[in-house]
Formats: sequence, C-alpha cells, structure tokens
Amino acid sequence: MKVVVGMVVLQVATAGMTILYKISVDRGMSLRVLIAYRYIFGAALLLFSWRGSPERGNLALGSLLATASTLCMAIWFIIQAKMSEKYPHPYTSTAIVNLVAAVQCTCIAAITERDASAWKLRWDINLFTALYVGW
Repeated sequence: MKVVVGMVVLQVATAGMTILYKISVDRGMSLRVLIAYRYIFGAALLLFSWRGSPERGNLALGSLLATASTLCMAIWFIIQAKMSEKYPHPYTSTAIVNLVAAVQCTCIAAITERDASAWKLRWDINLFTALYVGW
C-alpha cells in the first residue's frame, strides 16, 4: 500500500509541476529563466537541507542535443554508481550535480535572456513555480 501511495503522490507532484510551468510560461516568464531558477533553488535547498523551449528551433539540432544529453546522463549514472561504492555520501554528489546544473542553466539563460526584467521574481505564480519545481 505504501508503494501505491508513493506513486500517487509522485504523479500529483509531477502534474502540479507541469501545470505550474504552463501557467508561468503563459504569463510571460521565460522558460530558460524558470529552469535556471529551478536548479538554483534545488541546489540551494539540497545544500541547506544537508547541514523544451517555447520557441521553435532546429529539430535536427534539438534531437541531437537531446540524444547527447541522454547519453551523458547515462554515463553520469554509471560514474555515480561506481563513485558511491567508494564515497559513502551520496547527497554530496547530488548537491554537486545540482550546483553545476544551476551554473550551466544560469549561464545559458543569461546569454539568451538579456532583458533584466525577465529575471525579476515577484510575489506571484512565477515565484511559487520556481520554488515548487526546485523543491
């Protein structure tokens, strides 16, 4: 029964994240900025708890990059599994991955979203979405 409840909770959380993404993007928040904030808040939460883009692009390039990303993630899982055998602190490696992702996403968003107003977070659904998906 615990497994079923866990699966339902995970599906509800994922659905909530998807709905909030859609609402924030529809209200004008840049998807790149939202993803950057997601990783920033996620890395921060993880560290402190320790003591596709709406624009149309090149389909071939996007597919190639998505495939490369999947391959890199698979390689990372193999490295992480071997590392965790010798390094018994798995949350530290997860925090490092989130920190690197936060830096990468922030750099990409900063390059592509040059308008400073895109980075302003107000007390609205955009802030809630960034916090929720980063958590």
